[in-house]
Amino acid sequence: MQHGRVDFAREQFERMSERDIVTWNSMIAGYNQHGYDLDALCAFGNMLKDSLLLPDKFTYINALSACANLEMLKLGKQIHARIVSTDFDTYGPVGNALISMYAKSGGVQFARKIVEQSGVSRLDVIAFTSLLDGYVKLGDLKPARHIFDSLRYGDVVAWTAMIVGYLQNGLNNDALELFRLMVREGPKPNNFTLAAMLSVSSSLTLLNNGKQIHASAIRTGQASSVSVNNALITMYARAGSVNCARKVFNLIHWFKDIVSWTSMIMALAQHGLGEEALEHFEKLLAAGIKPDHITYVGVCSLLVHTWDW
Repeated sequence: MQHGRVDFAREQFERMSERDIVTWNSMIAGYNQHGYDLDALCAFGNMLKDSLLLPDKFTYINALSACANLEMLKLGKQIHARIVSTDFDTYGPVGNALISMYAKSGGVQFARKIVEQSGVSRLDVIAFTSLLDGYVKLGDLKPARHIFDSLRYGDVVAWTAMIVGYLQNGLNNDALELFRLMVREGPKPNNFTLAAMLSVSSSLTLLNNGKQIHASAIRTGQASSVSVNNALITMYARAGSVNCARKVFNLIHWFKDIVSWTSMIMALAQHGLGEEALEHFEKLLAAGIKPDHITYVGVCSLLVHTWDW
């Protein structure tokens, strides 16, 4: 299934008269990795029912991943019970898969118990970000920050996940404080980190801070990222610097997406430049880009405020 040919892999699998654990795992993992999570779970069930083979850690990891993607908490609990009943090792990768499954399926409290039993040091980045996302949905970031402070490994994903968690809960000052700590002691921010921090600067209308992040993006080679440029347009517009927003937009060249166009149209509209905003909308259409509902809302709002009824 390395080339995404799920149908071909299924056909070959069904033709086999004998299947070992590697064959079953390959099929379950292939389904899971290509978004066929229900098929992955059906294959897992068929393996338990039709063969004498015992699942190994790879079987459980992929089955739990499928449960997590589908948010099937009940089935995930049943798989967990099977793991426990067979005295299977729940430390390491299987434990992390359980944590991710519970966190993504609405069982954050169960995920937290596993963390307490196995130790924070065994928590990988995927499990941590899943756990963090679970706490974000609950609006409770104190436990997530406690785990983050306990981890303190230099992975940009964990740092960014914590920053985004603060941002999604409106804790912009906490996000800003953590980013400054990241710059001093953590890994180099990536384009997702910078885009998140530019959103913070937009919310707090911190133009100087936004300019510093822009400079950092240029130094680290992240200024070419579409997500960073889109965030820069919004940040400069909200901070009252539409000329800077226009310069960033013009530098994107061929990489403009619908978010880029919409951000610029909204920026121009916010600063009373209705005619220029409509010109950009016409250029968007001429470029063959399909407007989304946000673009239409912005244009309709613009027309209401510019037309003399």
